[in-house]
Amino acid sequence: MIYNHHYSRLNAYNAWANSRVFEALESASFPVSPTETFAHILGAEFIWLERFKGGFPAAFPLFSPEHMKSHFAQYEQEMELKIASFQESEWAENLEIKNMKGDVYLHSRADILTHLFNHASYHRGQISSKLREAGFAPKATDFILFC
Repeated sequence: MIYNHHYSRLNAYNAWANSRVFEALESASFPVSPTETFAHILGAEFIWLERFKGGFPAAFPLFSPEHMKSHFAQYEQEMELKIASFQESEWAENLEIKNMKGDVYLHSRADILTHLFNHASYHRGQISSKLREAGFAPKATDFILFC
């Protein structure tokens, strides 16, 4: 299945890139800002997974630095199983998504996952910039390095 393989690969890339950022954040004491941004990435991923499972999360999850690693591992495994479960015909189906304000939108699974992985890449770039400003050398998280 083309979509399953494609998004499974992007999910694996996302996990790899997130783990590199997580390792950097664990290895030294950083200002709160990069850690909060990484918690935002994980929170958004958790919300989208819950939406894929049919839920409508009412609040953004708050992950403390101490709990991020366990939530990260749980999310990555669950998302991989969810991606593998979709039939080829389901990728283009629109899902009803309710945001935190209660507004309802319709988006395909393919568009949602593309958004999710782009969202994470955007914020990992912010984290890298913040780490450089603090005098640290962040690990590269480019997709091509994952390949």
